[in-house]
Amino acid sequence: MSEHFEPSKENESVNIQPETAQAASVEEVVETAAKASGAKYVLKEIGSWIMCIAVALVIALTLRTYVFTVVRVDGRSMCPTLQNNERLFARIIGYTPERGDIIIFNPKSNPDVAYVKRVIATEGDRIWIDESNGDVHLKKAGTDEWEIIEENYITYESSAPYATNGQYNSAIPNIAQRISDNSGEEGLLIEEDHIFVMGDNRNHSNDSRNDIGGNAVGQVHVDSVIGKASFRWWPLSEFGGLY
Repeated sequence: MSEHFEPSKENESVNIQPETAQAASVEEVVETAAKASGAKYVLKEIGSWIMCIAVALVIALTLRTYVFTVVRVDGRSMCPTLQNNERLFARIIGYTPERGDIIIFNPKSNPDVAYVKRVIATEGDRIWIDESNGDVHLKKAGTDEWEIIEENYITYESSAPYATNGQYNSAIPNIAQRISDNSGEEGLLIEEDHIFVMGDNRNHSNDSRNDIGGNAVGQVHVDSVIGKASFRWWPLSEFGGLY
């Protein structure tokens, strides 16, 4: 009789079990590694976003402090050039006030508030305002000739409290008189490091003409200037540069 060896079921099971255990162990390792890798990826992504946001905030703060600022027009002293609630960008860095510029500044009587006005005269200029018609006479620093400034941007709004029928209101305080000091020269001399500003809406503007009382503006020191209003971004219908 020939011998016939038939493996027992026990031997079969002994052969199979280690392979199953090993496979399960590998799957667990792979799953654990995948979870760890996923967690690291999520943390890396969160860290990357935090870094991007931090850099963006630093850049925005730097731009806001040194390059430009955003301002909202409050009131109608610069009508018709600027209207109430319009939004502007004001350039800060490397700016020196020049005649004709629209600027943002802090008045000496209320340094916590920002005003928007137009630069009319700068250091060394002489200026006087004809109260009969509102004409601005200017003698630029280093010259001997007087000129009447051509101002096609102004208006003499006629409404309460100044009902003037569209004419210049001579009742408004005005330090820029034709004879302003004892030097024998005409006009108000603009002091060193100062500028003379006015609103385009001459009958509704508290500006350099007024140098008395609790809301005095007077000559504005250049250190009080925040920047030049150079761009209007709201409303979109008026989107564009300011000149």
